[in-house]
Amino acid sequence: MNNQKIISLAQEIIHEASKSEENAISNFQIEVTESQIICTWDAHGTGEMDILYYAEGVHSVWQHSVRKYGHDVRIEDERFEISIGLEGIWHARALVDGEKQGEDTGSNIAEEETKLNVFTALWSSNSVPDNEIKQLMTAGHNPSPNYDSMKKVVDSGKKVIPSFGGFSPSHSDSQLRERVGWYTDTFEKIGWENIEFILLTDEPFLNNYTTHQTQVILDEAKRLYKAPVTFTFTRGAINTETLPTGLELVGINFYPLFEPGSVEGYPQIHNYTDFKSLFDSTLETARQKAPESEFVITAQVFGAKEGANIPWRNPEPESAEWYAKAITPDVVGLTFWGWKSNRWIGFSELPELQQAWIDVLSKH
Repeated sequence: MNNQKIISLAQEIIHEASKSEENAISNFQIEVTESQIICTWDAHGTGEMDILYYAEGVHSVWQHSVRKYGHDVRIEDERFEISIGLEGIWHARALVDGEKQGEDTGSNIAEEETKLNVFTALWSSNSVPDNEIKQLMTAGHNPSPNYDSMKKVVDSGKKVIPSFGGFSPSHSDSQLRERVGWYTDTFEKIGWENIEFILLTDEPFLNNYTTHQTQVILDEAKRLYKAPVTFTFTRGAINTETLPTGLELVGINFYPLFEPGSVEGYPQIHNYTDFKSLFDSTLETARQKAPESEFVITAQVFGAKEGANIPWRNPEPESAEWYAKAITPDVVGLTFWGWKSNRWIGFSELPELQQAWIDVLSKH
């Protein structure tokens, strides 16, 4: 390359650099409302400028037919408002002397409200004070099939979810079948129509039941009872265990929120995208193992106290919306475990999380 070409190239570089330094505006941004595009920028001079804009799928993309405002836009005003009449994703561009000096995108598409079409219940409902979040529930869990405590739930205008009792993994098949029938008369008395579902055993595999034993319990319960029956399973059990066949409702205790930096094996979920991915994969596995089933999800509304053996964190308020948005049509119920606990930081101790759930459930 000869000297003249080098000098010419250097002059071009200097010219381009000086143009960049001498931009008439910077920080060009748009805000899109129901009826306006509001453009703002920082001015570094005075004079006229043009603003071009278009809506995706409606106007041409930076073509001659794109809408344009010129001469009546002043650089020094640092603001310009454009009236619009439709929803969309809008793009705006600022030109000074024909050169682009800013571009931004915004939307005025109204977000669809997250609405839940599921039954909802607090675990151990009778132990929860009569507060706003309890009033929003459509059902109440009862930790035993005791008639009086079940009736208290029903008398409050809610359906009851009784937890069964009397089973042990040391029982024989005949003993398990016998115990399934213990409360048939009690359920008849409370009214099958007042029972949302019967929880046969919570987390059976963690309590050393075998798949065969859960099958024996399930088959006998379906033979005797006129209300839906199920077990609740951990996310780990959904992934690793063989579920009994014939389940028409599967409970999943979906507790995926752990302290940052937890040891391997505990997922790191800190945004909706990761939450939804884990939620969907868990449900898909459950669908494969219980293809005729619907699902009820237990939401994590608790965290770990210092020294706990599992590093669950206090759920952020945003997690309420994560659960609500993640729910699929085959999820028919949402329950909440842990109002108070000696081992965990309970829902009662997390007022911001309570308010977030109140906001979500109020749309229901």
